[in-house]
Amino acid sequence: MKFSVKILLIVFLICCKHSLSGQQNTHITEEFSQQSVSKVLTKLSKTYNLRFAFDSYELRQFSGTWKFESTPIDEVLIALLESTGLVYKWLDETVVIYRELEPTQIEKDFPDESAIHNVHGVVRDYYSRELLPFAVLSIAKSGQTMVTDADGEFNLQLTLPATDSMEVFFVGYEVKIIPLNYFHSKKFATLFLIPSRNYLPDVLIQSEGIRLIDATGVPGIISINPGSFATTQGTGEADIFRTAQLLPGISATQESSNGLYIRGSNNDQTQISLDGFNLYHQDHFFGAFTAINANAVKAMRIHKGITDARFGGRIAGIVEMVGKEGTLMKTTAQIDLGPLAIGAVVEAPTDTLGKSSLIITARRAFTNILYSPTYRQLFNTTYNAAVTTGDNSVNQNFYKDNPDFYFQDLNLKFTYRPTPRDIINISGYASGDELFVQYADSSGRELENPIDVKYTDESSKKNVGASSRWVRSWNNGWESESRIGMSRFSGSFFSADTVRERLFQTDSIRFSSEQTTLKDLDARLELSKLFTGIKLNTGLEVNVIQSAFKRNVSGTINSDTIDAGSVISAFISANNESEERLKITPGIRVNYYDRTAKFYFEPRLLMQCDFFSGKLKLKSSAGRVHQYIQRIQTQSLYLNTPDYWRMSGPGSIPVLQSDQIMFGFLLNIKGWTLDIEGYQKWNEGNILNTNFYNNATGNEGSLLEGRGRSAGADVLLTKNYKRHHLILGYSLLKAVADFPLDGFVDIPEVFEQRHELKFNYELHLKKWDIALFWVYGSGRPFTPLLGTYDFPLPDGNTRKLPVYGELNSARLPVYHRMDITAAWRFLLGKMAGSIQFSIFNVYNQSNVRDIQYRALRMSNNPNDFVVDKRDVAMLGLLPSINLKLKF
Repeated sequence: MKFSVKILLIVFLICCKHSLSGQQNTHITEEFSQQSVSKVLTKLSKTYNLRFAFDSYELRQFSGTWKFESTPIDEVLIALLESTGLVYKWLDETVVIYRELEPTQIEKDFPDESAIHNVHGVVRDYYSRELLPFAVLSIAKSGQTMVTDADGEFNLQLTLPATDSMEVFFVGYEVKIIPLNYFHSKKFATLFLIPSRNYLPDVLIQSEGIRLIDATGVPGIISINPGSFATTQGTGEADIFRTAQLLPGISATQESSNGLYIRGSNNDQTQISLDGFNLYHQDHFFGAFTAINANAVKAMRIHKGITDARFGGRIAGIVEMVGKEGTLMKTTAQIDLGPLAIGAVVEAPTDTLGKSSLIITARRAFTNILYSPTYRQLFNTTYNAAVTTGDNSVNQNFYKDNPDFYFQDLNLKFTYRPTPRDIINISGYASGDELFVQYADSSGRELENPIDVKYTDESSKKNVGASSRWVRSWNNGWESESRIGMSRFSGSFFSADTVRERLFQTDSIRFSSEQTTLKDLDARLELSKLFTGIKLNTGLEVNVIQSAFKRNVSGTINSDTIDAGSVISAFISANNESEERLKITPGIRVNYYDRTAKFYFEPRLLMQCDFFSGKLKLKSSAGRVHQYIQRIQTQSLYLNTPDYWRMSGPGSIPVLQSDQIMFGFLLNIKGWTLDIEGYQKWNEGNILNTNFYNNATGNEGSLLEGRGRSAGADVLLTKNYKRHHLILGYSLLKAVADFPLDGFVDIPEVFEQRHELKFNYELHLKKWDIALFWVYGSGRPFTPLLGTYDFPLPDGNTRKLPVYGELNSARLPVYHRMDITAAWRFLLGKMAGSIQFSIFNVYNQSNVRDIQYRALRMSNNPNDFVVDKRDVAMLGLLPSINLKLKF
């Protein structure tokens, strides 16, 4: 019996070996006429029982005519792939077809002691030839790193052995390793990166994994490629700000995309820049998601806190977004269909020389035509939190009155490279929201509440922006960038309420309106040159801003202001880009503000020190920054009145000044990245708008000037391993303010969240991408109502008045939620597509945005009322589905 088993085992192994060798010895007899390589391989697979692993979308681009007569399979594959630039490899019984990276062997013409003194070039996408901004270049042995600029260009001066190598990283792309002697005879090198692909297991084994976010070690800077996330973040629509909220130090519990709350600062203290123009109103649907189309953004770099002297104007930080450039290869199109809107993307080369391209992205809501379940829930949650009714009714269905609401946005970008030394970009952006809704507050208790009100709200918000940019590399080694950008935000709100007193059968109409306009013009000229490892940046910037606000209540104009001001800035900074372990970036920015006729000096200092071949980076920064415009009235998720901004100046609000320091370190070990930063801020010129706290402060609606302090720490832990991607973040924050009123000392800021914990996990399978996000945040401050008291009047009567606790002395309940997303990728003929299923707030947690108090009349006696407490709810469980097709 044992002998029989051994015989069977030997026969089985021989058959297996013969089967494998038989696959490789297969001979092909076929004829193909003008067929794509993809179709040829598909037919061979079915006819000869062969197994292939390849990118069918890529191989559909190559076609030809072939005739094979008993040709070995290896010769067939060589002939098919001859003009594709692809290679193949046998892995067991499967033929894996892939694109091989450029050769990494050292050229023999240069000895090991050769030194590379200058490395200059750009980084591009292999397929579309699109430039890749903010890519990371790392020298393997020395650990020296640098980041490409907004055009994907780099310029290094090195003294390193030619046997060393460079690693090129860009989020969402495969890591590329290049020997330094590759640059020895090249004055200008173009490095092509290949987007991450899941069908190449051998490549995935060799790399650490695909980076979704990149903490480069530069103090306070993190780069994100929104397209690198296989599943999009958002409430029904893809939202790039939701992606940014994965990071520690950026609040993810506000459920608002109208700006970002960074490190203990309000969201108006974060500058949002897209291709060089500033955006002041960035959301659709009252803050539910951003108005910046995710399909239009190539890369996003977030500066948390102090930056080098090239940037200024906001004390919290800068969100620097670079729009996608159109492909230089062939015309492509994409269609997106979600629960709220339909969108399209078209990109194409505009000449036959590969010098220019155009991309257009557009999105239009169909919410005024089709009421999807996602839209119904979003709208009802928003308005139930925004309105009050006499009967304290909640969860009303506003669709019985057929609200008319829609939003739309448009992005375009034209890129032209007339010479290898020149880059010209022209970008444009427009967005808008329109709302008309009516609802009624009626009561069946005529003696207690004898008034019926029919409310009519009409609001409009529009934002436009445009920029032009020219980058030039001169013969003497200098590089110049000239840019001009403009943006305009306009918002209007009109309310007409019909009031009917049923006891007397009388009708009256009361109305109010608000209009706001904000214009921003920014012109900039910057020069830079590399001097033996030191890159000098110097330039001039002019920023002109005009804000206007007008309020009309029942025919009486009680507010009509127009502010205008200019900031003229000069800056200079020296960036150390040598291979030295210690890198110091000093700089200074000088601003002249015409409304105060004063100069404001902003010294900056950034430091970085590398240890253990760059695996450990210590970093720190210190400096001062000023802000000359602040938002006084905030448009948020539950307020549809427009944003209202004021310029600093005499008789207005003060110039906001912030002094900041930061210390931290970055540690990279075996694919794990640990980034920890601790910071402290001291602010002068904080504003308290007492319109929202009249009863608590005793002031009749004024602006109070104060000072603020915030301190905290951000912890980021990431791991990228094959198909698994983990992001874990924790934030610790204390933010308080002082104002010139009795007892108004150490008041917690309304946006302060002492603890916030985030967890994000992505899993990439063959056809599925699955993501899970969970966030926990401790309660934010609010002002509590303690009760009422009877205030004596001169006539002997009394008036019942509310009694409030100290400002922001109580805390809301803790916030937590979980989101789950799954995307299925498929091919349909020549189209590639995906269907994404997502659930926002999976376990339907009832999170509270604010506590609302109001008086409910119990009779006609003005003292006969009770104070009602109402929790303003955030979004509950919200499922959605999105379809994407690319052809």
